[in-house]
Amino acid sequence: MNFELNDPVLNAYFRVGLGFLHESNPIAISDHTFIWNQNTCNHWTIDSLPHKVPAQTIFSLSPGQVLEVSGNNQEYFVIQFNREFYCVQDHDYEVSCNGILFNGALATPMLQLSEENQRSFNILIEVMKEEFNNKDDVQLEMLRTVLKRFIIKCTRLAKLQYADKLIDTDDLDIVRHFSALVEKYFRTMHKVGEYAAMMNKSPKTLSNVFNALGERTPLQIIHERIILEAKKLLVYTDKSAKEISFELNFSDPVQFSRLFKNVCGQTPIEFKKSGFLSMHAA
Repeated sequence: MNFELNDPVLNAYFRVGLGFLHESNPIAISDHTFIWNQNTCNHWTIDSLPHKVPAQTIFSLSPGQVLEVSGNNQEYFVIQFNREFYCVQDHDYEVSCNGILFNGALATPMLQLSEENQRSFNILIEVMKEEFNNKDDVQLEMLRTVLKRFIIKCTRLAKLQYADKLIDTDDLDIVRHFSALVEKYFRTMHKVGEYAAMMNKSPKTLSNVFNALGERTPLQIIHERIILEAKKLLVYTDKSAKEISFELNFSDPVQFSRLFKNVCGQTPIEFKKSGFLSMHAA
């Protein structure tokens, strides 16, 4: 059974339930999303990259990502909420998840649940379900409170299970700040120096901090976010590659096409054709 809250005044949206992401495939994620894969191992595609998702694993997706669900297994639990219901950026001081679970250096953290974890998360979900049935003036705030507890527990697990990927608190704050700025400004700002200036840091300082993670550089993160948005526009709209290049603040469509091919191995036109074919084959 699925549960949903829509507040037309606040435009707040919160939805929980089993397997409803099969309603469309691939799925352009527009809201913050948690997926708890429960009983069997699944092989799903996230942002064009294949992922093996073991049973009893929770992972999170940020707005703008694309998920492709394989097979007919619907034994996974989904929690989705929009910014108006709970803004992870504005409330990061409460849950410390931005840059770890969402919009961060950990591309797609897969959180393995022990039996104790499973019991704990199940209790929270049962409380959520109970609150969906309480149609009173404090329902929305109660659901936010339970969601906040869910996020905090996931953040703690991520810090524990990915300790080798995370860095000291000061540097982690830099990563989270940078990631949040990229999410906000990637359509108009394409250079590391622009973000560094907003953070009162040098580009070299940013590069050194991200190098400590042993993963992507700041420029790669910017480029990947631009291309992720471009992919979504190519597949889900009728806009041409040229129109998308201007929408993403490229003065020269050739420059956009070159970046797209460097990141994806395909031109925008080739990707649009392959995306159209895969959607109609599903």
